[in-house]
Amino acid sequence: MVSAIAGEMERDPLCVDDLGALNRWPARSAVPIAEYLPLWQKSCAELGACGHLPAWLRTTLEAG
Repeated sequence: MVSAIAGEMERDPLCVDDLGALNRWPARSAVPIAEYLPLWQKSCAELGACGHLPAWLRTTLEAG
């Protein structure tokens, strides 16, 4: 999964900004992935990051 995420960040450099929006909520990484990805997307929106990486990850996990 790490190599797939790195590949997505290479494909879409705006995804790097999404990393700055990680874990900005009280429960941080302790929440289940189904809750984590929407929290990450919300955090991206609050910071003005594109939110492509958490959206891509959600789609990738749902397809798998």
